[in-house]
Amino acid sequence: MSMVVLRDITTNAFSSVTGSDWLGYCNHVRKLETQYWEKDKLLENTIDEFIIAMGGAENDTSDSKSD
Repeated sequence: MSMVVLRDITTNAFSSVTGSDWLGYCNHVRKLETQYWEKDKLLENTIDEFIIAMGGAENDTSDSKSD
């Protein structure tokens, strides 16, 4: 494929996208981005709770050498 043909195909493709199409694409991306942010927030909160639950108390003396 030559650069001329590629340029023509690309120009035709861009000119076939309407304003309504573009608005739909942007809205779809915003929706996906919001979903990913919500999932990331839930995952981060779950990981934080897990780390806190597994960490235990910092001043736990059961492992001290004085036992």
